Amino acid sequence: MGLKKKTTTVLSPEPPEEAKSVDELCHLLQSPDADIRRDAAQQLIGEPKAASALMARVPDEADESVIEVLFSAIQSVVDESLVPDIAQCLKSDSAQVRNAAIQLFQLQPQLFAKHVLELLSDADTDTRIFAVDIIGAIQHHDARTWLHQVIQSDSSINVVGTAIDKLSEIGDVSSLPVLESARTKFADNGYICFAIDTVSKQLVDCANE
Repeated sequence: MGLKKKTTTVLSPEPPEEAKSVDELCHLLQSPDADIRRDAAQQLIGEPKAASALMARVPDEADESVIEVLFSAIQSVVDESLVPDIAQCLKSDSAQVRNAAIQLFQLQPQLFAKHVLELLSDADTDTRIFAVDIIGAIQHHDARTWLHQVIQSDSSINVVGTAIDKLSEIGDVSSLPVLESARTKFADNGYICFAIDTVSKQLVDCANE
């Protein structure tokens, strides 16, 4: 009895999955599956046509890992058209979203500079405080001037106090008259007067070194 030759079945490799279009990936940002949303956002990094869709997803996104990738993608395509939405993120209930928006502005100082006066005049006190924090963090030649304007014009003790604190980092002797004007304006506020004394002494000491 002859031996039967074994037959080997050769499996054909599955064809690679066809790359999805930008529109298809933008649609997947609304998937109920967080892994799919995260993967879609990852693939949209560097795709300017996806900027609006990426930004629109942020307010409804609850998964922290997806939010992180969304902002990475937004950072890769950010332009002036997104500034109002990024500014709106500063009002978010999510600390992660607020911090991501702050970081995004810090990484785009020229873009932030074009809209800084709008942010500093926002009706929301917290938004103005965040704007002052960003001013203190970016390397911009007008940063000190912006802080002077805040101290002279803002009526919020918290906003002015934050600006005074930032002057301790980027102020110079030109800040001293501005601080004295704030002392007059907030003469009855012990916190502000103490901050002015502290920062003024620091600036004078630095000038005399």
